[in-house]
Amino acid sequence: MTRFAIFLAAALTSVCSLASAAETAPLPAFHAEYDVLRNGKIMGKATLDLHHAQGDNWEFINQTKGTSGMAALAGIDVREVSTFHWRNGLPESLQYQYTQKSAIKTRQRGIVFDWSKNSAASHDGSQQWTVALKPGSVDRNLAVLAVAADLKRGSKSLSYPVLDSDTVADKVYAIKATETLDLPAGKLSAMRVERERNDNPNKHNTSWHAAERGFLPVQIEQQDKGDTITMKLVLLQLNK
Repeated sequence: MTRFAIFLAAALTSVCSLASAAETAPLPAFHAEYDVLRNGKIMGKATLDLHHAQGDNWEFINQTKGTSGMAALAGIDVREVSTFHWRNGLPESLQYQYTQKSAIKTRQRGIVFDWSKNSAASHDGSQQWTVALKPGSVDRNLAVLAVAADLKRGSKSLSYPVLDSDTVADKVYAIKATETLDLPAGKLSAMRVERERNDNPNKHNTSWHAAERGFLPVQIEQQDKGDTITMKLVLLQLNK
């Protein structure tokens, strides 16, 4: 083999390796906008943004702002930022930041995941904890991405170790049905996925994922203490 042929083969191998690395992310970068409703009435707007950061890291940002009623008067602004990498087709957390701002107060929480020690440093205001991690642990913000990634590859087992403050607990989800949703973004056929909550049967977490939108969440809903908060998709842009 000539030197040129050897060089060309090496270059092609390098290019193929880079392509393979890029393909390890099961979900594309995206920007999504949602109407946020409380008991059927619009109270705010939400955005979800997933983008590639430095190296193998990715960043997922979830932000909700009050635009109507008391939520607007209180100046509610909630922002969650997760830094993570993909591991075996699922997200694995590296850092998590939560900030809730309002006219009354500001609340901050955060987690730093140290996989070299299999532990995490977590804080909520002045409270601090060191928590032992399970393989594949994620923060609560990433659970919806884990569900989307598993649905995309056809997995029926939806269970993830989630760190929330001082505890890592397995959150289990079940695929319930395929439904047609009438959303601001249009009518979409979506899989309804519910979190199994034996600890609190009065609290319900549900997300709907549309195959024609890459199994990304097109509607997210939480029911608790008589309140229903729903996020309905308005706009989805892939590879933003």
